[in-house]
Amino acid sequence: MEQGYDPVNEANERLHNALSQLKEARQIQKVFMGLGKELSFGSSQEEFLQIIVDAVEALFPQTHYLVQLADPKSLVPTAMEHRGPLRNGVTNKIHISRSAVVKTRLDPSIAQSACIEVSQEVPNLFEGVAHAIHVPLVAENQLFGAIHLGGSEKTPLADDDELLLISMANQMALALRNQRLLEETAFLKDYLESILEYANALIIVTNRNRQILVYNRAMENLLGFPKNQTLGTDLFMWVPQEEQERFATELSRTIGESPSPAGLETRMRTREGEQVHIVFHLAALKDREDEVESVILIGQDITQIRALEFQIIEAEKMASLGKLAAGVVHELNNPLTSISVYAEFLVSKLGTGRTDPSDVEKTEKILKGAKRIQKLTRDLVSYGKPSSEEPEPLQINDLVAQGLSFCEHTIGKHDVCVNVDLNKELPLLNGNRTQLLQLIINLVTNACQAMAGGGELNLSTKTQEQNTLLLTVSDTGTGIPERDLERIFEPFYTTKTDGEGTGLGLSIVSRIVEHHRGKIDVESTPGEGTVFRIQLPFITSQPDEIPAEGAEKKAVKEEG
Repeated sequence: MEQGYDPVNEANERLHNALSQLKEARQIQKVFMGLGKELSFGSSQEEFLQIIVDAVEALFPQTHYLVQLADPKSLVPTAMEHRGPLRNGVTNKIHISRSAVVKTRLDPSIAQSACIEVSQEVPNLFEGVAHAIHVPLVAENQLFGAIHLGGSEKTPLADDDELLLISMANQMALALRNQRLLEETAFLKDYLESILEYANALIIVTNRNRQILVYNRAMENLLGFPKNQTLGTDLFMWVPQEEQERFATELSRTIGESPSPAGLETRMRTREGEQVHIVFHLAALKDREDEVESVILIGQDITQIRALEFQIIEAEKMASLGKLAAGVVHELNNPLTSISVYAEFLVSKLGTGRTDPSDVEKTEKILKGAKRIQKLTRDLVSYGKPSSEEPEPLQINDLVAQGLSFCEHTIGKHDVCVNVDLNKELPLLNGNRTQLLQLIINLVTNACQAMAGGGELNLSTKTQEQNTLLLTVSDTGTGIPERDLERIFEPFYTTKTDGEGTGLGLSIVSRIVEHHRGKIDVESTPGEGTVFRIQLPFITSQPDEIPAEGAEKKAVKEEG
């Protein structure tokens, strides 16, 4: 046994060292557990800095330190805290070694920043310190700052201090990165909410069950209903019942990711009970699983536009009445002539006291002429008075017959033969009588003007798929050049000579079709003629049936 060896003292020393290491390990564990708890709730930058400083002081109680935080985008130092004497001007930049840039996979161009100082050796930023270590705060190749430690002769740095600092710095960098993401996410959320709220557009967001989730200020101002009355309610509470079926169809198409490119024109009621016209464009919004979660509706108030269009349609209608004046006079003159002739004959005959059975036939002709005048004047009054915006169930065949009667003089003037093929079993459509009558008059008038030397005008009606009626108007006139086909529905565009047309006729026809949720197509061959096809939705649940007039197929040569 060696002189002076005491096994008890050695055992006590080993036990003391083990207890010290255990105590140190528990302190480290306590610090890291505390870090996880404090950082998990998210903090401001000042709070983050203090958390890091507290952790450094707990793990390295006698060591000089400099903790710096920086903006990861601009790399400008934003906050710092230190203990111990620093060299002059070191806090103006973030100091890191070139090896640290490589190990943390930072972009080498970071050295070009005026806020970063990259050195070959470990930077020593403290006065009177012989040994220093540093670790940059890096997460996902972004620099959030750096931690520097300096050891003196009295408090030298241990070999494992750098590993401990790296572990802590990694946790801190991830926390800073997460906090940054939370801040950016919160900012982006608030920013997007502000865009939706203050956008100069009508915006509604609903879930798949039509429950309103977003209802912006523009919608509040237009309808007059505040958010606390609309959020969480069914969208259809604010949509007229007659609009809901189309609205539901468009919502279903949007959820199926095939919304109508033209959008959806509908009406909504205001707080005062009035209705406003809005055109909405719909889009599906998806969740993280790429499933449609909600639908956004971005709209525009077109109430004034529709009011102006209505006024233009009314003005054009009155203009068309003026153009039909000659025909109206002709229509009145024929029966008036018959009435006058037969009435004079009967008066003279009754004056002599002689009558015979043929007088009954002459009286019937007087009555027939009077009824014809009565019907014409009634139709003119109905057509001339301001039309209501409220639709009504209509029989398209009746409108075709009435429109042709208005145009009889024009048809005869251009020596046009009219062929009519109207299906007898047509369902009703929901529409504006005077507007649809104006549509037929405009198309018939245009067709006759295209056949100045005579020709054939064909009108037919039938049902087709997708619950629509098809009205076809064709002529054998001069046709429309291909260069003009794309523009014929533009307002004020006309191929007629000055004084023959305003350029509003077909534009108004197109607008009337659009107003009735229909479609209009045109085909034309120069020198052969033109075909217009109008598709209009019919009523699927029919009210009391309205009989069709002139439903049989016939060919008529109109007489002047």
